[in-house]
Amino acid sequence: MNKESEGASLVAILDELTELVENARAVPMSASAMVNRSEILDLLATARDQVPDQIRVADGLLADAEGMRSQAQGRADDILEQAQKDAEEAIAQAREQAARLVSQDAITIAAKARAQRIVDDAKSHADKLAAGADTYSDNSLLALQEQVSSIGNELDSLNQTVQGRIDSLVGQIMAGRNVLSDRGREEDEELTEKEEEWQ
Repeated sequence: MNKESEGASLVAILDELTELVENARAVPMSASAMVNRSEILDLLATARDQVPDQIRVADGLLADAEGMRSQAQGRADDILEQAQKDAEEAIAQAREQAARLVSQDAITIAAKARAQRIVDDAKSHADKLAAGADTYSDNSLLALQEQVSSIGNELDSLNQTVQGRIDSLVGQIMAGRNVLSDRGREEDEELTEKEEEWQ
């Protein structure tokens, strides 16, 4: 294993393994290739060591997403609380204004009607503020859920790609070892036959 492999990303290590297999000397009359077993095993061990680092990176991304979700929820709660305070203040002001209007004998009836309209408008405004806060909270949580889902899909795809490439490389290595083993056995048998002929 060369120095560049130390600390390399998992994908970079797999690319190096692929290059070693592709550039390996071919076994005559076979689809197999002869590779340096020690170098391949070192690269596979490094790849195996890199997997926890990739998982830690993924956990960090998920933690960031959870932090963003909590932040959005806190902001939505603050907006809702402020909307409720504003609504209560508007209703209180409306009642004060209604009380002042009612106190005037000449316009008592008109004042009551106007006061009721002001109270109704204040309640409607409070309802709109609360609905807006709920909508903001729902939209923020939905966006965060989509981000977390996207991160999970990317991690699943990376895991499948890495596992597939490792399985392919291991299969090629095993095939090459089997061919070399068969060839060695055939050469031993030929040598034995020749020795028997000489005797």
